[in-house]
Amino acid sequence: MNLLLDTNALILFFEGSSNLSNNAKAAIESSNKIIFVSVISFWEIALKTSISKLEMNLSMEELEKWFGKMVLKFCPSELFIL
Repeated sequence: MNLLLDTNALILFFEGSSNLSNNAKAAIESSNKIIFVSVISFWEIALKTSISKLEMNLSMEELEKWFGKMVLKFCPSELFIL
């Protein structure tokens, strides 16, 4: 089963938040899944960080390292426009 992560789940996972269930964390960490992430999520993280509505413990460089360890596919924003 592949996963589509929304922005909140992505942030909770990378921050190591206890608000993300153990089942969700295990599913994300499973090596036999492709994880889809909307490119809009990265825009949202950058925007919220720039206006001080979000503080992340990880820098964008650290996020890039995480992405290198995971099988991530980026969903183009056109898929989400109805």
